[in-house]
Amino acid sequence: FLTNFKRFDYEQRVPLRPITLVYGPNSGGKSSVLQAMALAHEALRTGNLDVVRTEIGGTAIDLGGFGQYVHRREAERRVSLGFGFDVARLPPELAKHFTPAPERLVMTVTFGVDTDDQGRPRRGEVPKVTTVEVMADDEPLLRLVRRGDGRLALASITPHPIVRDILQAVLTTSTTATTDVDDAELIADVLRELAGAIVAREGHLLPEALVDETRGGTATLPEVLRIQPVRRGERLKDIAEAARLILPRKLSALVGGLCEAVRGEFRRLQYLGPLRSFPPRYVGVSDTDDPNWRAGGGEAWERLLRDATVREPINRWLGDERWMRTPYRLDVKDHLGAEEVEAFVRELLEKLSEDGDPLEDPEAAAKEFITRATGEARRPLRTLVLVDRRNDTPVTHRDVGIGVSQVLPVLVHAFGARGEIVAMEQPELHLHPRLQAELGDVFIRGARNDPGNVFLLETHSEHLLLRLMRRLRETDQGTVPPELALRPDDVQVLYVESDGAHSLIREMPLNARGRLSPELLRELA
Repeated sequence: FLTNFKRFDYEQRVPLRPITLVYGPNSGGKSSVLQAMALAHEALRTGNLDVVRTEIGGTAIDLGGFGQYVHRREAERRVSLGFGFDVARLPPELAKHFTPAPERLVMTVTFGVDTDDQGRPRRGEVPKVTTVEVMADDEPLLRLVRRGDGRLALASITPHPIVRDILQAVLTTSTTATTDVDDAELIADVLRELAGAIVAREGHLLPEALVDETRGGTATLPEVLRIQPVRRGERLKDIAEAARLILPRKLSALVGGLCEAVRGEFRRLQYLGPLRSFPPRYVGVSDTDDPNWRAGGGEAWERLLRDATVREPINRWLGDERWMRTPYRLDVKDHLGAEEVEAFVRELLEKLSEDGDPLEDPEAAAKEFITRATGEARRPLRTLVLVDRRNDTPVTHRDVGIGVSQVLPVLVHAFGARGEIVAMEQPELHLHPRLQAELGDVFIRGARNDPGNVFLLETHSEHLLLRLMRRLRETDQGTVPPELALRPDDVQVLYVESDGAHSLIREMPLNARGRLSPELLRELA
C-alpha cells in the first residue's frame, strides 16, 4: 500500500501475484510502483528514509530524497508504506495468533519530518518513523506512535478478538482469575494501563521488539512463572499486573514476527532496470560492487558464465524454432592470463635455444604446450561466448545485435529465480513483437519453476499480455501444455492512470477465459 508517495496521494493498493503486470501512460506513475519497492528495500537495509539512490537500483532509481519523493514535494506530508500478509505463509508460531485468519492483515509504517507550530517542516530535520499500525480486516490491533521524547511507544491496543485471545491465554495460564475477557470494561482498563508502558526497540524502518520500560526495558518472562493470585478487592490491579508481566512478550512476538516477515520478503527483492548493461566483449571479470552493474543486469551475465543450469534453458530459447530462432548458443571458454602465457612461451623458447634443433613434431609439441599451460596456469580465465552453430565459430554479444544483450538478463532472472521477487522495467525492450509474446511463456515457466517467485513487470507490451490471456483461455479449455498452465490467481494486471495532480492504481482482473471481468468492463463503460 502506498500513500503520499510521488503521484500517489491517497492510499493505493499494489497486490502482487506470481506474474504482475503494471501498465500506464508515460509519466503516469507506473515506475513509481517499483521505486516504492526499492525505497522500502533501502530503508529496511539502512534505516535511511531520506533516500536519493538505492543500492538495489543504482542510478536507474533516483528518488532525490524525501523532499522530492513525497507527494507534490510538500514536506509536511507523511508517507506511508503498507505491507499485507497472507497468514497461511507466516511461520506457524506467528500464524497461531491469527485464528481464524483475517482476510486482510496489514502493517503500515508512516514517516515524515517534524514540523513547527505552523505545520512547516523544521530546518535540518531528517524523516523518521512516526507511527506503526497493525490492522486486521480493517480493524486496528495496535498502534505505535513517536512520543515527545523521541521514543516509539504503544499508544493504543484495541479489544480486537486477536488481542482478547492473547489476553485470555495470559490470564488462564498466569492467574487464578476466572474472569471472561469479554468483560469490555476490564479489557479497556487493562489495555489502557499497558499502553502507556510499552515502547519499541527500534530497528531499520520497523521495530525489532516491544519492551516494558517500567521493568528495565525487558519483555522477557521470568525463569520460573508462578501463578498470580487475584484478590477480591484488588481484582483489576492483580489482573493488570499479570498481564503487564506477560503481555509485552506476547505482543513483541506478534509485532516482531510480522516485522521479520516483511524484512524476509524484501530480502528476496531483485531489480532489473530499463537500460541493461552492455558488457565488454569478453565477459569474465567485472566490478561486482557497482550497483549500476547489478541493476543493469551485469550479474545476470556472470550467472550465465558460472551456472550451466541457467544456460541450458536459455540456449533452448535462443535456438528453438518456436522461440527466438537464432543460430547461437551460449558457451564458456577457458583463456589464460597474459603472465601465464608469457611464462610458458619463454620456457619453450629457452628449450628450443638449448637444443638448437627444430621440433620433430610441431603439432604434438603445440598440444603438449597447451595441455601444460591449461593444467598448470595459476588463474585460468573463463569467459562467456556465443557460438554460431552454423559454422561453430565463437562470437560475442557485441557481434549479434543489441536485442540479444538486452533480453539475456531478463531470461536469466526468469529461468534462474528461486523464491525471488523480481522487479523489471520494460522486459520487452528491443524485442520484436513476436518475441515479446514469447516472453509471456518465459515468465509462466519462471513462476512455475518455484512457487515463491514473483515477477513485477512494468511494461508497455500488449503482446506480452495477449499471450498470458491466451494461456488462461487454453488452460480453461484444457488445451495448454502442463508447463504453461495459467490460472486467474497467477496473474495481476494493474493500470496506473493520471487523474489531475495525482495518479491511481486500477486493478484489472482477468477471468478464466482470459478476459477482463464483466464488472470492470461495465465500470469502464
